[in-house]
Amino acid sequence: MLPPTPDSVGSDQETHTPPYNNSFSPNTEKLRHLLNFLTIAVTEYQARLTAQVTDVSAKVASLTPPIGEANEIIKSLEGLVEAMNELVGGVLVVNEVMPVLFVAVVEAYLKDVLIFAAGVDASLMERTEQTVPYKNALKADSLEDLMLDFRSKWARKFVDSGGPTHWIESLEAMGARGYGSDTAAQMETLWGVRHLIIHSAAIANAEFIRWHPNLKAQRGKRFIVNNTQLKQWLAAMYDFVEITDRFFARRGDKIRKSIPSGDIPLKAVDN
Repeated sequence: MLPPTPDSVGSDQETHTPPYNNSFSPNTEKLRHLLNFLTIAVTEYQARLTAQVTDVSAKVASLTPPIGEANEIIKSLEGLVEAMNELVGGVLVVNEVMPVLFVAVVEAYLKDVLIFAAGVDASLMERTEQTVPYKNALKADSLEDLMLDFRSKWARKFVDSGGPTHWIESLEAMGARGYGSDTAAQMETLWGVRHLIIHSAAIANAEFIRWHPNLKAQRGKRFIVNNTQLKQWLAAMYDFVEITDRFFARRGDKIRKSIPSGDIPLKAVDN
């Protein structure tokens, strides 16, 4: 499942939270455009390379004797190699950047939606047992700011203390349902690839190979991210966010309907 196009999002605004509508949806739209741009660029480069190959082949076929236009053919071949290197290099760079962006977008969304949800449903933080020194409480501009700080710390801890599998298990314990059977595994792979790119310049090591044998990476060699993998990871992260967001949106709706609207801080709802 890929991110919806702008035309398909409009009628669905009310079923999502502000973090989804204000950040995740616009950001995934940018990622979708970037993937489309990459596809167009590859197509154009392929056309260019095909034209060059055709031109060189025609020149080779017309040579009599074969040595007559050797220098011209060599130059054409050099241009072909240069174009191929540009294509391969550009695709590799963009494909390596995408997993990093995917992870950043999902983690930012998850933190924001947890802060939002805790602002609407206080029961989410009943067991956090957070405290604040008296002097810090005195420095707070308002009680709402102090509460927002508590919610932010809880959200950051939630995200930082586990990965996709742990998140889904925790969210399901809260009541979320409907995650795809392969979503957690695909996201764990995505997070592993992102870690490899950031910390090892995409050079596969023993730990990466052990944790992700299905990727068939070779130790000491650069792991190549391909377009098929990007589409699978994008679909998985979208499934995760879609299910998570609908859960918190519906949970928030039930709470708002059960108590007077004036009892819910506006900052918590609109954050």
